[in-house]
Amino acid sequence: MTRQQRRTEHIKNGILVVLFFVTILLLYFQFKESSRSFAIADILPGGDEPVSAPSAAELLAPSRCACSDGGGVYYLCGFGPEDFSVAMDGAARLCADADPVVSEITEEQYKAVCGQFPSVQILFDTGLPFRETFSYFGAKRLGSSDSIGTFTTLAFSDGEKESFFVISGDGKFYRILADHREECVSALRARLPQSGDTCYYAGDIIGGSCAALMPIETAGPLAPRSCSREDQSLEQRTRVAENVFGDTFDFVRRIADSFGNITYLYGYGQRSFRVPAGGGFEYRQELSGASSAGFFDDLEAAVAFVSRCGGWDGLAGGDIEFRLTEAREGGEGRGRSHIFGFSEMAGGVPCASGEGPAIEIEVLGGQIVSYRRNAVVPGGASGKPEGTAADAANVIAGNCNYIYNTLQGAVLQANSDEAFGYVSEHLADVRCVYFRSDGTLVPAWEIVTSGGGRFCFDLYTAQPLGYTD
Repeated sequence: MTRQQRRTEHIKNGILVVLFFVTILLLYFQFKESSRSFAIADILPGGDEPVSAPSAAELLAPSRCACSDGGGVYYLCGFGPEDFSVAMDGAARLCADADPVVSEITEEQYKAVCGQFPSVQILFDTGLPFRETFSYFGAKRLGSSDSIGTFTTLAFSDGEKESFFVISGDGKFYRILADHREECVSALRARLPQSGDTCYYAGDIIGGSCAALMPIETAGPLAPRSCSREDQSLEQRTRVAENVFGDTFDFVRRIADSFGNITYLYGYGQRSFRVPAGGGFEYRQELSGASSAGFFDDLEAAVAFVSRCGGWDGLAGGDIEFRLTEAREGGEGRGRSHIFGFSEMAGGVPCASGEGPAIEIEVLGGQIVSYRRNAVVPGGASGKPEGTAADAANVIAGNCNYIYNTLQGAVLQANSDEAFGYVSEHLADVRCVYFRSDGTLVPAWEIVTSGGGRFCFDLYTAQPLGYTD
């Protein structure tokens, strides 16, 4: 064999080696992409059908607001997504042309401008990031507002039509002063009921520094309602899961325990899908290299994922309305995630549970870390109101030892004055809810503390129903 022939053979061998490695590389990428195609939506009914997603305004809209005619008396009334859009449009118009002046004010100044003039205070069920939220809804200029962080209340007053006000997550009061006036109060009041449950600032009733508006009693007592588990097709869902994993994917294991729980593991456990025997489901996935994203980027990813994985109208055609009732951060640094909790609504009243919100989803950089769903479908009234609702202040006073001991982990009974003082200082919110209990939605008072603890008490007997932290 001549030198030229040997050289040609070497080149051929080199080309074959390169082609071999290219083939291996292409197969690797093909397998890698196919592994990413796994979606929990594929194993739920309707996974291939078109889905619709609610807007951020529909999910963020609080369920209540407090109105005043200017005489220092407030009343609570229902609040919906369209009302929320009107409010955010008004704030956006105030921040449209020039940077507003953002300044911290005193609690007394806030109460004066809201109590002595017609006003509307919008009471959110959870803290929202101030700058991101107002920017998302069209406020182009927000001035030097970085110190606000999150906010829990948005207020408009006819006493200062060129301003709107917020209460921050850490209990401070801020005025956002624009260079022109807007008729925000009249635009909202034209849409809202003209009466409701009378309420006062909690600190004015029970002491302490709580600026939450607390209803004294309910004008229209709530009746208990029936409810049923959202998922009535566990066998169908399990069968679909087995068929999909068995026909399409490798490295899938199905584990069934003696209690009837079924777990599907994809890959080597990087993703898992668990179907508890009692209904609902849980999904988790391990992420590597994901970086933090903005609040609304993660919220939109969560909304889209839930739309594909169970939907916002309920599994198997259930009729459910959800609202965002919890929002917090998880992780730290570049791995900081957002955790969203959504609760069912029954007749405009949020539903609470000792198991936490009906939907809880954690998102990191637009990718789903975990998703837990355990919702119920609210039904009609299952009984009549049990008389007169217990006074909210008396509920707190009568249960202050229980709340104190639960929060403090105390074994010994605390002094009643000490317990009441502690609860008064740490009170964050008081509202009427339905509490989920054995197929029934029980009318309840929900007492929320500054540390995030949520206590539910029977609306009529004031007996403890449940607690979550």
